Amino acid sequence: MRLHLGEGEATTGGSDQDPGGDGGAPAGEDTGPTGGSFYGNILIADNDVLTDLSAMGALVFAWADVRFRNNAALTSLAALQLSEVRGSLEISDHPALDSAEAQAFADGIDVWGTATVCGNAGGIACP
Repeated sequence: MRLHLGEGEATTGGSDQDPGGDGGAPAGEDTGPTGGSFYGNILIADNDVLTDLSAMGALVFAWADVRFRNNAALTSLAALQLSEVRGSLEISDHPALDSAEAQAFADGIDVWGTATVCGNAGGIACP
């Protein structure tokens, strides 16, 4: 996996399975929007002390799934600039996160897969 925070700044090592293998898409292919990109699945789950996602604030584009699950103290997604997810998006089972905010956040993202918002405060339960 390779995390890019800006133009050409890689903060973790990559692998031969990354798109382009050198931290970017091959020449001539869609490279996504400018800003932070992540070339792998993201799962933030079961963290009882996480209150916000400001540490991921530069993330704009994800090449795979992004899942936020069961983070008991998470109250806001406002710090995220995420605008496109080329996999699925899940925001589920956060008792302190308002369901309307979670849904509005999901609605503002171009999700290529399935968007699932459930189990958050005041919302519908997850199946």
